[in-house]
Amino acid sequence: MTSPRIFCSTASEARNEPLLGTASQVTDWLLLEQPGPWGYDATLDSGLALEISGPLVTRVRELGIRLVFIRRRDTRRPRRRHVYFVHTGATASFVEHGRVEDPAELLDADLSLLPRGQHVGLGTVETDPVYLVCTHGRHDVCCSIRGWPLAKLLCSRMPGRAWECSHIGGDRFAGNVVCLPRGVYFGRLGPNNVLGVVEDYERGIIDLDHYRGRSCFPTAIQAAEHFVRGREALAGIDDVVLETWEGLDPSTAAVWFALPEGRRAEVVVRVKRDKDPVVLTCQATRPSRPRRFELVSISRLPT
Repeated sequence: MTSPRIFCSTASEARNEPLLGTASQVTDWLLLEQPGPWGYDATLDSGLALEISGPLVTRVRELGIRLVFIRRRDTRRPRRRHVYFVHTGATASFVEHGRVEDPAELLDADLSLLPRGQHVGLGTVETDPVYLVCTHGRHDVCCSIRGWPLAKLLCSRMPGRAWECSHIGGDRFAGNVVCLPRGVYFGRLGPNNVLGVVEDYERGIIDLDHYRGRSCFPTAIQAAEHFVRGREALAGIDDVVLETWEGLDPSTAAVWFALPEGRRAEVVVRVKRDKDPVVLTCQATRPSRPRRFELVSISRLPT
């Protein structure tokens, strides 16, 4: 008799693994409509010709751009594919949206403009947020099981602004949603709460219970931001502004934030590993010790 399968997202919830400080660190994104199906590594196994995907993957890696494939299951294979160039800076961000008849056109685009915070010039700047829902089941089945219901719901409520996407990190925190261009990650969402979280976000409010962090920041800063938001009851997306940070030792960081009404705070966080190793994802073959951030101190500073 075989043991029942334990999914990584269920196991992560059972051990009360915190969401804070778990957003993938990404500043620049290239989103390309590619219906798929997607293999484990979607960028190289999706039906996109290797003479296009190979050089494109090499180019974006050189520039530090995250290539993500997007799709909608309720549409036919597009003649002109949607493409988004997204810059997620700490102080400035944008979504540039265009269409291409052939993905090979991207090989001639000056993608080096994106990490410099400049428009690539192949589309127009969007004023409304764009939402990604990871449904990449061949990378991790939890993303399909938990992500697909969210994608179906958001795509129906926000046509043209919500997409299924390939792997974005944090399979065990599914269902995962990324809000662009600010790079806000939310995790452990379900059909019962995803619309409320997204509607709050559109009003500039962060649901701290599902907040993983902002992708423009290293994970230590993400954790520090989460702690100060919780301590000061700050839910506005712009209520907490990074001033600077410093590594005190390999496991400890001090982070300084500007808060509303001229207030300032210093947050010290420490990262540690859980004592017992666990299998972190459904695809993992070896156990690992998950890391957690703990709060060392929060101090209000003179203005």
